[in-house]
Amino acid sequence: MNEVTAFQDLLVSEIKELMYICDFLQYDDGETIVRQNEVDEHIFGIIEGKVDIRLQSNDKEPIMIGQIQRGDIFGEASMFLNAQRTANVIAKGPVVIFRISRNNLVRYIDKLPKAGLKIFLQL
Repeated sequence: MNEVTAFQDLLVSEIKELMYICDFLQYDDGETIVRQNEVDEHIFGIIEGKVDIRLQSNDKEPIMIGQIQRGDIFGEASMFLNAQRTANVIAKGPVVIFRISRNNLVRYIDKLPKAGLKIFLQL
């Protein structure tokens, strides 16, 4: 978890607490992690692997708009704004991610406000 940019300034004890509120998930190549237009309350981070960010427009083929990899976070805007996801996130090869719900992150920040500030300064 130290390699995740948003967590790089956390103390070991703060990272241990954070790991208790995470779900750890594995995806195979081509699996959809996040679907465009869905509303979701989770933030995600890549522990291993890469993902493609693709935009689906009407009946056309998806447009590749980027790729993110180990250490990157995604889904923060939707989590904070309770808005629809703006793109599909697709595994590019095997991927291991963590997922944190809004409620769990809020409880974490209530318990460890200094750690929460460190996270928000990196997002």
